[in-house]
Amino acid sequence: RSEKKISISEIVSRSKKRKIPILSDSFSLLRKKKDSPNFEPPKETKMILVSPNRKALITLVSLSLALLLVIFYIALPGATVIITPKSDAIEQSTNVIFADSVANKSMLDRQTPKVLASYGLGITIQKSITHLSTGKIFQGQNARGVATLVNTRPTPWQLLIKTRLQNNDGLVFRIGKQVTVPASGSLDVEVTADEFDAFGQPIGTRGNILPTRFFLPGLSPDNQKLLYAESKAPMSGGQTLVKKQISEDDIKAATERMKKELQQATNDELQKAVDEKSVLLAQKTKFALIKGKGAVKAEDPVIQVSSDLVGKPLDQFEVTGQMKVHGVYFNLDDLLEILKAELKTKKNPEKVLSTIDEKSITYRIFESDDANKILKVTATLKGIEQYNLDSSKPVGEKLIQKIKDHVVGKRLADAKDYIINLPEVSQVEIESWPVWAPTLPTLPDNIEVVLKQ
Repeated sequence: RSEKKISISEIVSRSKKRKIPILSDSFSLLRKKKDSPNFEPPKETKMILVSPNRKALITLVSLSLALLLVIFYIALPGATVIITPKSDAIEQSTNVIFADSVANKSMLDRQTPKVLASYGLGITIQKSITHLSTGKIFQGQNARGVATLVNTRPTPWQLLIKTRLQNNDGLVFRIGKQVTVPASGSLDVEVTADEFDAFGQPIGTRGNILPTRFFLPGLSPDNQKLLYAESKAPMSGGQTLVKKQISEDDIKAATERMKKELQQATNDELQKAVDEKSVLLAQKTKFALIKGKGAVKAEDPVIQVSSDLVGKPLDQFEVTGQMKVHGVYFNLDDLLEILKAELKTKKNPEKVLSTIDEKSITYRIFESDDANKILKVTATLKGIEQYNLDSSKPVGEKLIQKIKDHVVGKRLADAKDYIINLPEVSQVEIESWPVWAPTLPTLPDNIEVVLKQ
């Protein structure tokens, strides 16, 4: 270190001036050999490639493929977990006051909470019906024949004219005169079929029956065993010809039917009138009818039917009727706004109100003040709440991360069992790639969690 320092440039310049003995001697010897007559130039050199060992090559390729498959197995497989959040139906009821918009204008101007305007409506319902006649006029022929009366008691049995004989099918025949059946004996009598059987149906040709046994329906069950009748030859001559006629019962039945139809049409006709008012406003306001006792009132119906119809040979006749009804309607949107606000306050803080079923709205009138035109109603609305599992929300982000941490590398069946048992999940589906993979990926980033509403 005490010596004088020399730069690199000085060293290079000095080496150029110097001759290296070894190199100079080598070049001199090469010149001499080249000048000699026996000098032979060196032969041209060739590069020789030696083929590698086949086993080593196969081993190297196999290891490379195995490494590649391991990389694919770890990095490429993916899975999509589709979960449906658990949902529950909820409903909320609240009391609302409907006040007539005209009679209670001052109350409505104060904008009292849960006090809504109502509007009166009056219409006349008119109906016309066709009623079928049930009265019958028999114009056919009655079957005739001979029946043998059999008396099994030891004393004679006297029978009055028109005594009925009936078979098991309900066909009724009558004897034509008063007779006395001898004790423990029998008596042949002429019998004629009735126009109608025991069930009110025409007999006519049905009276042409084969020999049969009759009982006497006017006797007690014990006496029917002691006295009976039987025919030994067929009955004949019966013909059926029946025409319908209007009876008093038909008029009464038609009147009652008309009253029921007017009453049943009350709500439908009032609702049609309310819908027409909504249409007039181009559906900007949706009106609804308040149904129930205290809101809908009907006057006595007026039934119109001709008084001279009884006894006429008609198959059917017309009856008309009308009835005045009064109802109350309101703005449905105003009530829905109140109920939706009430429903949102009831839902679970960890859940979202996914659906509000506006068609589920119902109401029950619990007080009616006709004098002040006020109706107090309990209205109910239903909806569906479900867990908010959106990944952008803390609850959803936490659940998704929890699912990924617990299902990585698990078999598909085990992963499903774990997820379906979570309180926030209703259903789960897993789609894996490749499809034959028996387990979920071992990397959490390769698992995607998707929500299905």
